[in-house]
Amino acid sequence: IQNSLFRYSGRGPGRGQTAKSREQQRIQLSSSDPSSIRGSHSNLWYRVPDMNDGLSFPPLGDGGPTNPGGGGDDTIFTQKFQHQPVGARVPERIKTGVLSTGQLILDTPKEFVIDFLHALSRPPQVVARVVMAPATMNEFITALKDNIGKFTSQFGPPPPLPVPANPPRPTIQEIYEQFKLPEELWSGQYCNSVLIGHSAAEFSFDFITGFYPTAAVSSRVFVSAPHAPRMLDAFSSAYQNFLKRAQPPK
Repeated sequence: IQNSLFRYSGRGPGRGQTAKSREQQRIQLSSSDPSSIRGSHSNLWYRVPDMNDGLSFPPLGDGGPTNPGGGGDDTIFTQKFQHQPVGARVPERIKTGVLSTGQLILDTPKEFVIDFLHALSRPPQVVARVVMAPATMNEFITALKDNIGKFTSQFGPPPPLPVPANPPRPTIQEIYEQFKLPEELWSGQYCNSVLIGHSAAEFSFDFITGFYPTAAVSSRVFVSAPHAPRMLDAFSSAYQNFLKRAQPPK
């Protein structure tokens, strides 16, 4: 297979703790300055254990969470909070990233799965698997298009990749027989935002989870600059096909 793109469509305080230490165990909710990572308003759910759990919590007091149902179970509470992280942490195992020479895109009614391939390794393998919702895919396509435009303004258009005269059309089974999928990548890495950067030679993609309390990079991938336009075409085509299938029959 050529180096090309493929698309297939808590723990609470203990009994012996002081009131001060129990107070410090309360969930602290705060907001920080907006950043390039989009914040979100969410509901926080947690259960106040009963005495049979061997745990105790201080009284919630005025201004605390309230029972969403207005009665019934007094141990379930909901509280709105705002999470706007100022940056995303990069785990040690992620920071070096992986190089991709091709991408395989699969979609279901609920998500997109992108397998980043490395055809130069022996054996060829999938080096990263990223899972995202359709809305995130749409934002990813828009951001990639914008970054390619900025790259073109600064360095000129990326050089096109040669197209084989008779490009192979392998089945998905044949692809995964050649590109080995490591066990640790079976479930993939989820993301709900993407940070894209570029140099004169390559594009970088930080796939991020913006969950409370800490946003983090779940996967980091690099591709050569000539691959970026082909990636954009493949992602756009996959997303358009997804929208067509999602339309109700007339």
